[in-house]
Amino acid sequence: MLTPADKKDAPIYQLKVTLTGSRPPIWRRIQISGETHLHKLHRILQIVMGWEDYHLHQFVVGERYYGTSQPDFDLEMEVKDERTVTLGGVAPAVGQKFTYEYDFGDSWEHEILVEKILKPAPGVRYPVCIKGKRACPPEDCGGIWGYESFLEAIRDPNQPEHEEMLEWIGESFDPEAFDLEAVNRELAALRSDGDEGEEERDRPRFGRLPPRYAFALNPYEDVRFSKCPQCYEPTRLRKFALLIYIERFGLLSQGKTCRCCPGCELLIVHQDELEAQLATGLWERAPEVIGNDYFVVGTVERKIWRRGLRQPQALSFEELRRHTADFKTILEIEYEPGGWYPSGRSNES
Repeated sequence: MLTPADKKDAPIYQLKVTLTGSRPPIWRRIQISGETHLHKLHRILQIVMGWEDYHLHQFVVGERYYGTSQPDFDLEMEVKDERTVTLGGVAPAVGQKFTYEYDFGDSWEHEILVEKILKPAPGVRYPVCIKGKRACPPEDCGGIWGYESFLEAIRDPNQPEHEEMLEWIGESFDPEAFDLEAVNRELAALRSDGDEGEEERDRPRFGRLPPRYAFALNPYEDVRFSKCPQCYEPTRLRKFALLIYIERFGLLSQGKTCRCCPGCELLIVHQDELEAQLATGLWERAPEVIGNDYFVVGTVERKIWRRGLRQPQALSFEELRRHTADFKTILEIEYEPGGWYPSGRSNES
């Protein structure tokens, strides 16, 4: 077993990660300790590629499969625990390749190539992304072929699905965009947070997917939070499918454009806008529950949410659980406006 001192001297792997089938190629180059366990590598790949960790994943090394235990799925092959093996253990030499597959429905396969094995550089904290090209495809867009159809639709106003795809993505989408600084800020946050503790993993929750995001309702109509209230970096507008529990009604999934800080993994929703949407949606179905207390549970995978819109009765309770990620934590926002105040008196009075 490595001691802490040994870990500092562990070899650094330079990996090139390429999304299989992407043309032009979508790729990232990262440097990471060879002592990184595969479950941590999974989290790093989610960040550097730009995925949202909504789905199952696995590593395929030769004829061996590594992943997490999934008792709800009857898998024919033996899947070894990814927490028990390191990067250096599965790919000990330069030139070796293995596969990271994310989302067994869309089947996003990533080729991982060991380009170099280096000594740690003085003053550098790992993992770090050193280069990359092009944006990550949106979650749940149908795999590499679905992504190509999505790009055709948003580029051509004459395409039948043009408006639908723009509404679905919830923001402008640039397939050539890649923000190296933003990726490394998220990696720095991952280094600071460390692995999720046992207490957090064992906390009771509704969704079967790993908890994701901190969440806050913004009660201030005139405050936009274009900058994150935690790190002060610019937020982005992104559309999410939120799972909401309404008193005396039950669960409801609602598409909502949120302010999102990728570095802090924070979603902020305007309370007045959300409640107006809920009231509109419930007006014909259950007007008597409008105004009842509600609680935002987490996020639902968008393809499941869209299917529920088309076929409301087709989604079972258990299936909804399998495709929901609870929020890690619920935050309260207190806004303190700027201004001049007499000595000894704050603007909170």
